[in-house]
Amino acid sequence: MLTKAVIHISLLFLLAACASSREPAPPQAQHGLLNLYNWDFAQAPQVALTGEWAFYYQQYLTPQQLHHQVNRSYLKIKAQSDGWKGQHWRRNKVGHFGYGTFCLNIVLPPSNTIPLTLKIPPPKTSYRAYVNGKLLGKAGKAGTNRASTTPAHRPILIPLTTRSKDTIQLVLQVANFHHRKGGISTAPTLGSKTALESETKYTIWRTIFLMGTFLMMGINHLFLFFLYRKGVSSLYFALICFITLGRSLVLGEMLIQHLFPATPWEWMLKLEYFGFFGNVLFAALFAKALFPQQFPRWVIQLIVVFNMLCLGLVFATPAYIHSFIFPIVYLIVPFIVIVLSVVTVTMIRQKTKGGGIYLAGNFIVILSIINDVLHHTGIIHTTDLLFIGVFAYFFSQSFLIAQRFSSAFYQAEDSSKQLKVLNETLELRVNSRTHELKQQKDDIKQKNQKLEIQAQRINDSIKVAQNIQQAILPDERQLKEYFADYFLMYRPKDIVSGDFYWIHRVQEQIIVVAADCTGHGVPGAMMTMIGKMSLDKIVKDQKITSPEEIIRSLHWEINVTLAKDRAYDYHGMDLAVFTLQPHTPTEAQLTFAGAKINLYYIHFPYREFKSLAGSRKPIGGESFDHLSFQNQKVILSKGAMVYVGSDGLADQNNHRRRRFGTKLLYELLKENAHLSAAKQQEILEEALEIHMHKSEQRDDILWLGMRL
Repeated sequence: MLTKAVIHISLLFLLAACASSREPAPPQAQHGLLNLYNWDFAQAPQVALTGEWAFYYQQYLTPQQLHHQVNRSYLKIKAQSDGWKGQHWRRNKVGHFGYGTFCLNIVLPPSNTIPLTLKIPPPKTSYRAYVNGKLLGKAGKAGTNRASTTPAHRPILIPLTTRSKDTIQLVLQVANFHHRKGGISTAPTLGSKTALESETKYTIWRTIFLMGTFLMMGINHLFLFFLYRKGVSSLYFALICFITLGRSLVLGEMLIQHLFPATPWEWMLKLEYFGFFGNVLFAALFAKALFPQQFPRWVIQLIVVFNMLCLGLVFATPAYIHSFIFPIVYLIVPFIVIVLSVVTVTMIRQKTKGGGIYLAGNFIVILSIINDVLHHTGIIHTTDLLFIGVFAYFFSQSFLIAQRFSSAFYQAEDSSKQLKVLNETLELRVNSRTHELKQQKDDIKQKNQKLEIQAQRINDSIKVAQNIQQAILPDERQLKEYFADYFLMYRPKDIVSGDFYWIHRVQEQIIVVAADCTGHGVPGAMMTMIGKMSLDKIVKDQKITSPEEIIRSLHWEINVTLAKDRAYDYHGMDLAVFTLQPHTPTEAQLTFAGAKINLYYIHFPYREFKSLAGSRKPIGGESFDHLSFQNQKVILSKGAMVYVGSDGLADQNNHRRRRFGTKLLYELLKENAHLSAAKQQEILEEALEIHMHKSEQRDDILWLGMRL
């Protein structure tokens, strides 16, 4: 109901204001003469000096020189216009920039009982005013080019204290080289001294009143934002108030010249444009903050980007450039009206709370602007309504924010009451639930104690398994017996490992096996025991020493051992088997066969790193019954290094899930082959620690390095 009332009152007010005025239509000057002989200043105390003025382009003529001019040309002066731009003078169109002389002769009424005053709004952008041959006012310095012209913006009142005759001559010498509007863009006004002075004072005090209102509103809403930072609508509205306050200083009677007389004209114009574009920008953000669902994001972004570009152009360019962008801005006004119309329909359909107040304020200020434009162009005869429109807009938006805070307060109050009731019922529930939780806690504690006992038993069993596994693995003394320089990098992922190595000597042959069983932990450890017992049987009992035959026999033994396990097809191992036997006093023959594990070696002086490739399949499982393994032989000189190991090292990832990689492993082995085996192991383990950083080990690691 309140929204409808605001809308109805706004429309009735604007319709009443737009009614035709009873004041008589002002006379128009013809051929440089304005006849006010029959004008009654008591009934209509003001008259705009519109019509045809004598005009002399690119000439400064004194009042005395004007008497001798024969060829006269005229320019039409309107109440509001773009000045001389685009008008025809002696068959040529006048441009934006230039200088010239305006002259108007005014026939006054015979009665001189009412003292008259002439009000001259500032022409663009500097001028000198002569009345009956006397220089009575000026603004800036009127020159003949941009360098010799100083722009200024100051309205003046010229009292006509003595009327020796019934005709006055008004001469304006105007120059513009700094603004898109040149010449007389607002017609001077002749009226009674009392009326014009009263109107000027009223305008000044009205502006001061508005500025005080904007200041108080801005401070108030700024405090609201500091108290509630999530309410950004209060911040945007405060910024709109402060920007409007600053723009009011450079409009109308130009209060900024009374407060800061030394302010340059250029910065006054920038302040005016900053105020316009800044208001549109923050008004868009204000609307989005109040009604985020109703205003499309792309519309707000378009308005913000457009106004940011305009603000940047105004700041970076002089007035004779950025003043030309203002007509383009008129294109955004229909766009905003269309957006508001669409949003109006949306809010009506959705019954948005506060939408009517917001829209009423916007439409009031838009209609008041339209009224003022039509009034100043002479299309309608009403009065200026922008003051009332702006006042209504700011109070409606301030009321809307207050309504939002009030609703939030009542919601918080209701929530507090509901929370109090909920707390009372919740306390009963908590007491009941606490008793239940205590009972559950006791039950869990008992179960945890049982689990701890079971975990301890399992851990003890695994440690026993570790001792058994270490007992069946070859002792390092065997490695020292066969190799003077070697390293063994053995790092189980868990307590027990799925990787193992095996070594045995048969006459002159040294047989070495490195294996990686399926899985790790206890399952992998069980497979290592099967592998170790099978190798003992194959090599020690059956006297098989060929690497390829060892692998085939081991494959068969695993299948036989696990035949009763339905899932045995998934159990197996990767392994490398090689034998070393003397070839010459300084050389040895290496015979190798592998299942998914390669063998690497490097000759002295350790420049070329080579490998022998194993098969692509592991052993174990029915799927690999037809695997073929072949011996590969190579002659190695004394001092050569031989390396073999599982894939746990290369596959180890870091905290970024990047693998250690075979490339880095091979480079480390190749670059450090000349060092002692113990030093090589130290470098490998240091590189692994740096790579892992804080990552967990993901697989068992086994690597053997032996120097012949």
